Amino acid sequence: QLYGLRYDALAGISSRCPSGSLQDRAPAQFRNYCDATHNGLDKLHGHHADSDHCDLPPTIPHGVAKGDKEGDYYRPYDEVVVLCQSGYRYSGSTEYIMCEEETGWEEEFEECVESFCGPPEPLANGTIPEIESSNMTVYPFNFELTYICDKGFRLIGDSWRFCDSRGWSGKSPSCEAIYCPDPGVPEHGTRIGNSFEIGDKVTFSCFTGFELIGSFERYCMPNGQWNNELARCDHSSNYCPDPGIPVNGMKNSSSYDMGEIVRFSCYGGYTLVGSEVRECLPSRQWSGEEAKCFGKVFRYIFYTCCTMY
Repeated sequence: QLYGLRYDALAGISSRCPSGSLQDRAPAQFRNYCDATHNGLDKLHGHHADSDHCDLPPTIPHGVAKGDKEGDYYRPYDEVVVLCQSGYRYSGSTEYIMCEEETGWEEEFEECVESFCGPPEPLANGTIPEIESSNMTVYPFNFELTYICDKGFRLIGDSWRFCDSRGWSGKSPSCEAIYCPDPGVPEHGTRIGNSFEIGDKVTFSCFTGFELIGSFERYCMPNGQWNNELARCDHSSNYCPDPGIPVNGMKNSSSYDMGEIVRFSCYGGYTLVGSEVRECLPSRQWSGEEAKCFGKVFRYIFYTCCTMY
């Protein structure tokens, strides 16, 4: 209550009515008013109270509130969305605000503030060049990051991110150690070496009476594949040489006489490249091509976008 001053009913002041005062519909710029026997008004925050409609949202610098309206006002349950210019983000709890019965807009209209991003998560076993070459702790809108893994690691996720109105785009990638698949052990032979990291070597040998065909040693390469050829152990009694077993795969027969057919398949998650079926020909050679099993190839698609209204 105010003392020492006189105010007419509906006067433009910001105060509160005493308990028990009569209230009625006020002009658009006020939420409530006191009748001629009381002083005081409540200030409006963009809407009527005890009304069947909501006023137009206030002007929002660097943004706009959009929605379907009837003339110069909104009906109860109408909704507006606050859209900010590129480089700005809405500071309120939600961009969607509804006109409610009697109480008006369900919450205050906040501002569109300049967008920025905090420091991104560090990349274990890798680097983010833009971060290492800068002492910044806050990054501006559209600032770009690139992710590079250390030698012996492969990137899982996007290699590029940028600062948008909601923070860093996408998800933080990770660096995964590169391993070569188990190179297997040739039938009628042995293998030395059980570590399959980049640069590791395995060697093969055959039992007595069998001859090694292919490569007796193989190295795990940076691309996660073994170099050289598949090792297999052949016996002189075989009409066709042992075709070998593909890494991450299997074959259904160990009979290599003329006319015999061998089928190859891969373990789950691998794709067969080469010939699935091979026949031992009179020329003592196998038809088709060597069967190999390869893992999935990951491809990444990058999206760019901008905020507009």
